Amino acid sequence: MHESRFSRAILIASEKNTGISGNCNRGIAEARGAFVKFIAGDDLLVPECIERFVSYLKDHNEVSLVCSGMQPFCSEVKYRDYFPPEEYDRMSARQQYRRLLREGTLFPAPALFYRRCLFEDFGGFDERYQFVEDYPFFIKVTNAGKKIHLLRLPLVKYRIYPESVSRDVSNNRFITDYCRYIDEVVVQLLRENRMYMYLWHFTLDGFLRRMKAAANPFWGNIWTRRAVLCLDPVYIKNRFNKIIGRDYLSKHNEQQL
Repeated sequence: MHESRFSRAILIASEKNTGISGNCNRGIAEARGAFVKFIAGDDLLVPECIERFVSYLKDHNEVSLVCSGMQPFCSEVKYRDYFPPEEYDRMSARQQYRRLLREGTLFPAPALFYRRCLFEDFGGFDERYQFVEDYPFFIKVTNAGKKIHLLRLPLVKYRIYPESVSRDVSNNRFITDYCRYIDEVVVQLLRENRMYMYLWHFTLDGFLRRMKAAANPFWGNIWTRRAVLCLDPVYIKNRFNKIIGRDYLSKHNEQQL
């Protein structure tokens, strides 16, 4: 339908659902250009998106991965533009790596732009985690010394609707893969980096999740869970920051205008 707008357009089909990671890896394998931009079928790029990204990477030869701002939108509500925390741009790759371990990622996947050689150097996305492609990749590249740079322009429009994979609480494929990555990889990395407060945080969180999944009547009780969370200094700090409005997401993410 849109072949005339591209120098090369192909359809890649799969016999089974391999998730986001597998879909992206098949696209990377077929890509021939110097740059890679992923975009979901229900999201949009602003008209100058690709031009801005390419210009930035051509002006910064040392950069392999850049993240722009994002414009959340839906038919009923207007949202503020979202940008990753500005302090990330002042961090080294090592500092970004440690913060990613502690707090997860605040880089929105739709707003990322890559040099294709980054995937040649580090491999593609980890297909063991089918619906969490970006966070494991960020951990891998920042740990290897590759910094994620910020371009403070809203170049991508992200459509918000309740049925999206990462937002629909009734569809737990994203949550399951994310928690499994925490249990299998992040906890070990925290131990290796002697980040013991966060190791305790994720250990407690994983224990409570497993007890709830096992339908344990004692540990599944909400009051028991809250009592256990009072032993978690990270949880206490995050709750306090949220109450006083100092946490980043409460100030910047998905605020209505």
